[in-house]
Amino acid sequence: MIIIAEVKGKYIMMIDSMLNEFNPEVAEVARKELDTEVSKMMEDGWYNFENLQKYLSKVSEPAQRVLGKKVIEAKKRNISEILEHFSRPADLLKFAVENDPKEDFKKEKMYQTQVLDSGDDFITIKLNSDGFPAYYEGIYMGVLEMYKIIKTHIKRNTEHVDGQEISTIEIKWQ
Repeated sequence: MIIIAEVKGKYIMMIDSMLNEFNPEVAEVARKELDTEVSKMMEDGWYNFENLQKYLSKVSEPAQRVLGKKVIEAKKRNISEILEHFSRPADLLKFAVENDPKEDFKKEKMYQTQVLDSGDDFITIKLNSDGFPAYYEGIYMGVLEMYKIIKTHIKRNTEHVDGQEISTIEIKWQ
């Protein structure tokens, strides 16, 4: 089954900028494979999700985690405005999952991200990881770092359902 997916240009542009800063050679290789030039993209324009995947596929899982964290750093100002409303990191992560920016991503058949369990020092999330679960782990780790939590343990289980890669990610912290 082919799943049609689109993402707002701002995410492709953000990853391009970050990767260009860390590894310009890899960013250039990925840029050549895009169906639209980054310089011609509009932040609110819709682009094939494969464009974002082309960047992520060029880097290792640790680098994907770093890029995920950097996305949160880039959005830190917006997130810090609501941070004071959540005393526990799991509550903010749960809020983020339940208020996933659906206006920024479109899929023909969208698997709903969900929190399976959470507590004071852990959360278990099930999501369509699009083949890049480490990138999403980095996003969640970036949120935890806003609470000054840097010691984390991540356990992941991945399965394929209806042509989508579904990952269950359990994150524990101290």
